[in-house]
Amino acid sequence: MGSLPPQTQMFMLGCSPELEAKIERLQARDLVMRNLFAFSAGVETTMFWDLWHNTSRRDDMMHLMFSKLKLMELEEGGLARRPLAGAFQRMARMLRGLQSVQRIAPETDPSVFVFEVLRSGRGPLYVIWQRRDAFSGEDAPATRFEMDWKEPACVMVDALGAAPPFTVGNGHLCLLLSNTPIFIEAVGNLGSNL
Repeated sequence: MGSLPPQTQMFMLGCSPELEAKIERLQARDLVMRNLFAFSAGVETTMFWDLWHNTSRRDDMMHLMFSKLKLMELEEGGLARRPLAGAFQRMARMLRGLQSVQRIAPETDPSVFVFEVLRSGRGPLYVIWQRRDAFSGEDAPATRFEMDWKEPACVMVDALGAAPPFTVGNGHLCLLLSNTPIFIEAVGNLGSNL
């Protein structure tokens, strides 16, 4: 394993705890990004494969490809949630009632992705992130971004479950972007959905 680049090592069982945490963050980001791209292209339903993957056959080719792409892990005779399950649940909760997804291209920065999500019985949701290298992009400093915001306040949670810092005032929302998608919703629309 030591002779392989970290981008390959992270897919293997027994990689360092740092690479294990990195692939978990990468998967959570990727899950949100790919679903928003799909929904904005007109896809109506997506599903996740797979719930659990048998990792007992370590040398099997399918093991390297899929052993870490799962929502649950077998532990002490039962199934335990992996971090990706939390990201999936968070995204599904935020997108509940999905009617449409539209990409809004910011005029100021083409590396920024902004999606407006319209949902039945709920206010609009915005999902935003900055395009960066999937492996090393999280190491770059956050980028300040400002967008029009007519609501008095908002609530945010990112794909990893963190609450990013932001300010709202004078018709603008200011936040710091990275390659982690952020869900943004006006206060009053979110309730206990986080």
